[in-house]
Amino acid sequence: MNSGEQIPYLGVVNAGGIGSRAPKNMAPAGTKGEALKALFSVGEPPITLIEHHVNYHLDSGATSVVASVGPHQKVANYIASRYASNDRVQSFQVERALGIGGDLLRLMRRGEIAEYAGSLVVITNVDTIADINIQDLLKSHIKNGAELSIALSTLHGVPHEGQYLVGDNDRVVYCGECPEGAKVNPSASVGIDGFPLWSRQGSSTGAVVANTELLISYPWSPEDGPLSLYSDMVGQVLSRGQVAAYDNEDRYFTDLGTNESWQRAQEPGLLQPYLHYSSSIS
Repeated sequence: MNSGEQIPYLGVVNAGGIGSRAPKNMAPAGTKGEALKALFSVGEPPITLIEHHVNYHLDSGATSVVASVGPHQKVANYIASRYASNDRVQSFQVERALGIGGDLLRLMRRGEIAEYAGSLVVITNVDTIADINIQDLLKSHIKNGAELSIALSTLHGVPHEGQYLVGDNDRVVYCGECPEGAKVNPSASVGIDGFPLWSRQGSSTGAVVANTELLISYPWSPEDGPLSLYSDMVGQVLSRGQVAAYDNEDRYFTDLGTNESWQRAQEPGLLQPYLHYSSSIS
């Protein structure tokens, strides 16, 4: 972490999914085959993914951390028991999940959350491990004056490789994961072929910074149905030219949601430099 005053933020961990793509032997004991990703253990000694992410946010300057656990009571119970003495950590549970974006917006619209959220929210996915300096990510977001910023990797062989194109002033000019009609930044410079000009491409690490105001005022209600953060919301903000990119270069990043990536992560000592076994804030 860089020296100097840290930028405060609310950390949100997307922890509501089940490991449908993951090896069945990853499911923790007692889950009856329900592979709750948040409770998968990694590293040696082992640590659950949800605990790593909560500690990661606390160590990175988060004033509070919320685990968005979907309908999963077991994950909520784990958070309550593990962080019983830390009032900075809580879980947010829903009866019916409405996508990462939908659950995030419902969380942010709860009065008690909005009161201490501050102006910035950082969202991470529980099934990823990434070497991202969140304070640098926040500084980049503030410098670029965007509504939303996404941390991009230049590594090869990662999911959805190269789906983001970045142009001038770190603005995203194209999002291959976004729906038709919302893939292109309309204010971006274009070439003679009509396609946006770009300087680099990258892949999403699943780490996103969003302005609290954006999340509270976003035009969506639960009656609209599931909402995706990484396509629907990014696409809507991109259509206003308000998505910026943070270049995480080739720092370590893995998505543990597949059998192949899980097996690679079993290499002794591979994840240790990036895991947060305890938090400096208790």
